[in-house]
This record gives sequence, C-alpha cells and structure tokens, in this order.
Amino acid sequence: MIDGVRGALSIRHACSVLGVARSSFYAKRKPTLPPAIDKDLELRIRALHKEHRDALGARGLSKELKIAGVFIGRHRMRSLIKTLNLATSTNLCALSSRHQAWSYGTEHTRSSL
Repeated sequence: MIDGVRGALSIRHACSVLGVARSSFYAKRKPTLPPAIDKDLELRIRALHKEHRDALGARGLSKELKIAGVFIGRHRMRSLIKTLNLATSTNLCALSSRHQAWSYGTEHTRSSL
C-alpha cells in the first residue's frame, strides 16, 4: 500500500496517515540481492590482484581500475573482494629479498654502508 504512494508522499507521511510505524514498513521489505559480477570485470580484478602480488586492497584496486577506465568505488570494491575471496598479502617484506623485516628489540645492520 505504501509502495503505491511513494512518489506522491514520503514514507514518513504515508506511515503516519496509515497509523503504521516506519520500522514496520522497513522490516517487511524484501532484501535486495547484490548485483551480479560481470565476468570480464571479475577477470580484470583477479589479474590486477595477481599482477600486484596480492598487495592491493579495495582502494588500490579501485584506483588501478579507474586508470583503466572502469569506475568502481572502494566500498563496492570491498564487497567484490569479499565475494571473490581475494586475500591481501600483508607481509611483503618477507617475500622480497631486497627488504629486511624489522622487529623491535633487535638491531639490524646494513651491509652496504
């Protein structure tokens, strides 16, 4: 009933006229499904993720796609990352031979000095 007058009245006003709490209106709504992921977009995200050694998160991936002409916000990218089960590697120092992993309480010397 309220959906029929949505354009003419606000939800608040329609609920007050009918004597229904707004929370009841929102509780009865059917949940919407997230939009399906385009297969081409999924392949691009996976390729970028792999190209950057699993180091890019939502912000980095959305920036890289923006450079390529695909505009996806970081919040949507965060949802896509969860949907695609992509994990971000957090310890890149251990992966690279050029970098030394630092820990507190130990002294490190550089051999090149």
